[in-house]
Amino acid sequence: FEQAEDSALAFTAFPRAHWAKLRTNNVQERANREIKRRYRVVQSFPSRESMLRLTCASLMETEGQWSQQRVFSEASAAEGFAEPADRPAPTEGRRRALGRRAREIVDEIVERRGLKKE
Repeated sequence: FEQAEDSALAFTAFPRAHWAKLRTNNVQERANREIKRRYRVVQSFPSRESMLRLTCASLMETEGQWSQQRVFSEASAAEGFAEPADRPAPTEGRRRALGRRAREIVDEIVERRGLKKE
């Protein structure tokens, strides 16, 4: 968890208005749910390759839908790609607070699902 901290907090380098869309992973979770839904319909696969083809077909369809969407306006996206020097870096206190919150979320998920902490 400690090694992933920088990656988990990478969204803080972008403007605060973008954080909600960058820090959540609803897009990937939705894609995973669609793959699971398709697996349940088929129920049995003759080979590993057929399972891989179903997964790839689902992801290609999803990618086609994503490529037609615009999440941020051009101006907002340009602001997000501005030079880091143009934006103040998050304070150390803010980084610690975000790290604590991330740990709380992980602990809650582990507890709810009855998973073992390592």
